[in-house]
Amino acid sequence: MFAPPSTLPPIASQYIASQLNASQLTTSQPYTVGWYGLQVQLSVLKKKKKKKKKKKKKKKKKKKKKKKKIQQDEVIERALVENSDVCLEG
Repeated sequence: MFAPPSTLPPIASQYIASQLNASQLTTSQPYTVGWYGLQVQLSVLKKKKKKKKKKKKKKKKKKKKKKKKIQQDEVIERALVENSDVCLEG
């Protein structure tokens, strides 16, 4: 019978690790080790991929429109001046 993985001596785990190479770690197929006839699922042994950090988009600041307000003030002043002339004449 097969020994459960938790009861394996540390030598067995070292042997299994030595039997696997980097090219086999990229596959998800089970790999049979001759010693104890164990099957090791390589997907468990895969290295975790680092997550890429997403770049935050900078918000553009809205520019205030001051020019139109100044032009409106000038129009109002002109109208007041013109109206005052009319009122003085009348």
